[in-house]
Amino acid sequence: MGDFDGNDRSDLFWRNKGTGQTIIWKNGEYAGLVWEMTVTDLNWQVVTVGDFNGDGKDDVFWKHAVSGRNIIWWAGTGAQLQEVTRVVNTQWRVFGSGDVNGDGKDDVVWRNIGTGDGIIWHSGNYFTQVSMTNVASPDWRIKFVGDFNGDGIGDIFWRNEGTGANIVWPNGQYSQLKYLSSLDTNAYFVH
Repeated sequence: MGDFDGNDRSDLFWRNKGTGQTIIWKNGEYAGLVWEMTVTDLNWQVVTVGDFNGDGKDDVFWKHAVSGRNIIWWAGTGAQLQEVTRVVNTQWRVFGSGDVNGDGKDDVVWRNIGTGDGIIWHSGNYFTQVSMTNVASPDWRIKFVGDFNGDGIGDIFWRNEGTGANIVWPNGQYSQLKYLSSLDTNAYFVH
């Protein structure tokens, strides 16, 4: 889901997992179908959606599960795309996107699930990346990137799957972390 045409209304991004057919329903309605294309290589996966160039339209960040190639479809249609740096190590995963540096462009949050290392690609670009504080415990997982404190800048929400502890890194920074209430891991899941 994202606003791919910049009209401030959410559009639905659909992908058929068997055929690779990809469609966008404008304003969430089939009658508003604006785009259709088939991506036959099913190893291509949509990993996050965000406005990476700051034009007011959401873009789609794709990752190839085997080759590690990464592509951004500008405004979600595939009519304009840009290949960005390849990440061959499959331990690196995208966990979301949000504007964590306040420049008006969404950034891509990555974490290595083996080492706990993390990086943020500003504006979806490897060449403007910053490292995040290492969180070595595999129990700590990035769940969301969102503006939890209302300052207009993306924050990173973490949950410990073993203890139920929850923390937020305001503006993507460990040094400003805020502890939140814990919830039982057997009873509560965050979506």
